[in-house]
Amino acid sequence: MDRRSFLKTSALGGTAAAAATTLAAPVYAQGKRTLTMVTSWPRGFAVLDDAASYMEKFVSELSDGNLTIDKKAPGELVGALEVFDAVSSGQADMYHSADYYFHRSAPCVTRISQLFHSVAQRKK
Repeated sequence: MDRRSFLKTSALGGTAAAAATTLAAPVYAQGKRTLTMVTSWPRGFAVLDDAASYMEKFVSELSDGNLTIDKKAPGELVGALEVFDAVSSGQADMYHSADYYFHRSAPCVTRISQLFHSVAQRKK
């Protein structure tokens, strides 16, 4: 590589990086954002709904209130076993459920949760 092509390439890269930072700035300037989380657990369901509520509060605290989660119980937006499809279609932003419920829709999700489970068991 000669010096001229190196300078052209690095100048283009610097311009692209500068453009990316100026394009990303409005995302931060948007202010507060609310994400919709659908769950498979009824409100007050021990441990599982508690974990979803904890996540909801934790995200809000970490983002200083700029990112909040609107948690929906089954039946409020979709049914308990329809949360994966709701996120896939864009009806909701995230779900809190057991991945093995959706092994027919996305087999890879089940394999990933099995991997995490086996790693956790080995660490005990």
